[in-house]
Amino acid sequence: MAYTRLFNNSLAGFLKASRSFTKSAGSTSLLTSRSYSLNKSRGLQERLNAGESILCAEGYLLALSRRGYITHGVWVPEFILEDPAVLKSVHYEMAHAGSDVMEAFQYYTHREKMREIGREDDLEKINRIALKIAREVAEEKCLLFAGGISNTNIYVKGETEERVRAMFEEQVRWSKEEG
Repeated sequence: MAYTRLFNNSLAGFLKASRSFTKSAGSTSLLTSRSYSLNKSRGLQERLNAGESILCAEGYLLALSRRGYITHGVWVPEFILEDPAVLKSVHYEMAHAGSDVMEAFQYYTHREKMREIGREDDLEKINRIALKIAREVAEEKCLLFAGGISNTNIYVKGETEERVRAMFEEQVRWSKEEG
């Protein structure tokens, strides 16, 4: 009993700087947005204003690469078009791991990269599928949802700003339209 209390107190001291805690019956419970996951109406700003910590899991690229779904060097998640259930399962894993946000996996799904691999015609489709899957899991698990954009390999200061801006603007537009 004393060791448990000591451990709980040590853990509380360690985490207190980054999380809000409540004390009940001598134990420590973590106050995160997970505590309020059944309240679908609470948005990001409300949760932050309440002092909650928001966790956004990363690692989609690595998780999918290790499973053989990402071609090294290309890095475009083409599998989304053929087997979207794979992506959905990774979102469920991220939710299970404690992520409060389901971020659409749109890594390198911008116009230039899709053109490079000969799949520019699939650009909008792959983005919308990724967004739809993330939104579905977020709604099912009562989590926040976010679209995503990634880095680009074509930015050259003074030469490509407009092209890069247009590329990212269409991804942001699709994210907005999908939720």
